[in-house]
Amino acid sequence: MKKNRYAWIVPVLLCLGALDLSADDAPVLPKAIASTLESEYPGWNLAPISKLLIPLDARDKYSNLLRRDFDGDGKVDLALAINYIDSENSVRTAVLVFLARAGDYQEFTLHEIWLGSDHRLVFAPGDTVLHWVRKGSPGYQVGEDEDSNLKKTTPVPVYPADAIEVISLGKAVVAFVYEDKGFKQIREGTGTRERE
Repeated sequence: MKKNRYAWIVPVLLCLGALDLSADDAPVLPKAIASTLESEYPGWNLAPISKLLIPLDARDKYSNLLRRDFDGDGKVDLALAINYIDSENSVRTAVLVFLARAGDYQEFTLHEIWLGSDHRLVFAPGDTVLHWVRKGSPGYQVGEDEDSNLKKTTPVPVYPADAIEVISLGKAVVAFVYEDKGFKQIREGTGTRERE
């Protein structure tokens, strides 16, 4: 077997600090958002993404932070999946959206679940990830057929703005799209997320 003569470069760069392979670096957030997170979500941390989660294809990007225009006003908004310690001293995961407004941000909570009482869970990979849905993409809603109790898929009109899918691995996929001064929830499916 032929050895790669450049294999020594990565360890050297890592030792020198010139190459960082960690995905846990703190994001640079606008001061208004950072201040809100510190005051409303004590001990917050971006929800770590499990290393077991492998994108279905190269276009599939799972994240804990999305920077997109979710309300169609031309300004960059932020969606975050965070873990934090609540007022009852329990750890929770929350999906928050901050819409850019004139010099400030408007906050929305899309999803929130209880993780447990062990504070180490703030830094543990969970099963909630975010996925960006491009403006103009078609959506689908899975529901019960009244006559047969079977699952049916109903097309949803194309998304009028960039949307956010909140994926709870093995549980549900729910999309949120901004409409009429708030986010509308569209249930897309249960179980694992499937691609065409």
